[in-house]
Amino acid sequence: MGLEMLQIQNKLLERLNPSSSQFHETNRRLGWGFLAMFSYLLIGAAVFAAIEAPRERIEMEAYEVRGRWGYFHIFKNFKTSRHPPL
Repeated sequence: MGLEMLQIQNKLLERLNPSSSQFHETNRRLGWGFLAMFSYLLIGAAVFAAIEAPRERIEMEAYEVRGRWGYFHIFKNFKTSRHPPL
């Protein structure tokens, strides 16, 4: 199926007979489109990280405290039924 699509595309291109400047213009537009999309994703990731960073820091501190508490029980020979050591 993919090969058939390429053959149809080649036949269509032969009929249109585009100039090299049209190819360059299309490539330039695609390049700017990819650059815009990459920039959008990069900015979105930065905004997401800025919004979620405080909450992640709080959750990581809670996780570390819980982990230390579990190890404390192991060293003192206590049994932990609720929170097994991590």
